[in-house]
Amino acid sequence: WAPCTAFVYTPASAGRGGGMPLVSVASSADSIEATELDSDSCSGLGDGADGGESRPPPLTLRGGCAPYDPAQRVILHLDCNCFFLAVHMWHDPRLEKAGPLVLWQFNDVICISPEAKAAGVRKHMRPTEAFALVEGIGGHMVHAYCRKWPGPRVWYGAYNQASRRVFSWLQAQLSAKLHGKFTLERASIDEAYIDVTAHTGGDIELGGSIAKELMLELERETGIRASVGVARNRLLAKLASIAAKPPADGLFVVSAAEGDGSRSAQDLLARTPAPKLPGLGGRADDLARLGLSTAADLQRLPAEAWRAQLGFGAEAAARLARFSRGHDDDPVRAADPKKSLSVSSWLTDTNLGDLAMKEHTGRGGAGVIIGSGWLFEPHTEGVSNPSRARWILLSLIFDLEERVAQEYLDFGMLPTKLTVSVMGP
Repeated sequence: WAPCTAFVYTPASAGRGGGMPLVSVASSADSIEATELDSDSCSGLGDGADGGESRPPPLTLRGGCAPYDPAQRVILHLDCNCFFLAVHMWHDPRLEKAGPLVLWQFNDVICISPEAKAAGVRKHMRPTEAFALVEGIGGHMVHAYCRKWPGPRVWYGAYNQASRRVFSWLQAQLSAKLHGKFTLERASIDEAYIDVTAHTGGDIELGGSIAKELMLELERETGIRASVGVARNRLLAKLASIAAKPPADGLFVVSAAEGDGSRSAQDLLARTPAPKLPGLGGRADDLARLGLSTAADLQRLPAEAWRAQLGFGAEAAARLARFSRGHDDDPVRAADPKKSLSVSSWLTDTNLGDLAMKEHTGRGGAGVIIGSGWLFEPHTEGVSNPSRARWILLSLIFDLEERVAQEYLDFGMLPTKLTVSVMGP
């Protein structure tokens, strides 16, 4: 149970003595191909932790605070297109000419190229269903990176490296061009909110120019394409970046003047599917039953209907009613160091009692006593414990170690509380 001697996500440590080499699997109707990534092929996406490249200073994701005036704010939402597939293309350029692509893990589709989406593939579709759709158009199924041991188990290290590279680049570019007059918020592994109000003085068109320059330079420097929405608030900027996705040109600036043709906030709401609003992602059927297909349609829904017909409480109903009109006063917030980190996994076919016992079975040497006498038997390096649940636990610990390393690189600080949890029968 001793921690690894090197950050497990660092490419230079992959494949060494019990390490975790990356495996990219691409399959088509005629072939299945696996590519093991070595440290050289990964070097462009990460930071050295055990020699070679020097570690950069912490990425704080901070900038100057913009004036908080909702009517004058200029907010960008930058969303990387097909981010996970872009990472695979970085490591394996052959995929750039491999036709429609679908990335999958476990029994779930998680990323789709525009060509595959046009063929009917959808996120969270079963991989077997997706394969049937792309098979006839020369497409390929690409498996997410995974560890060989303990496992096999999906490994997000390569994606986290690429994400940190994107955000480090954004931080550097914004600092140089805007002279600290911005706030950068990492919304997820592949999307960011950027408040440039202080630099633009509220000029939405200048915000659009900044967005276009970032979008073009990001692709040139990293090979990753992004779509950017520019608006007066977070919600409209997010919806605008969705509207800017391929086959659109990648940039959507919501006009400051209402009624300004196809770029007005109301037009954007009218073209946005209602389930795209925050809080409505799983309510598509309920909304369709009420004849509500777009965000603008929700504007005619009485307050009592949000509660009576959709089951929302008063506070949530009021928030969603504001969203349907394009109103959102939430500020862009720079990231702060996390005080705690946790990882978890569901077990569908293993009893939780297999994870920890009161008596030693004699496997793997001396056990480790946890809490009120629960005993965990150690793994032998290179060989997973006979219990699947126990190697899942070890994988979670490696995942947690990786997140701790990422947090330290981002902020130069460590969390004070770490949690590993499992749920199941």
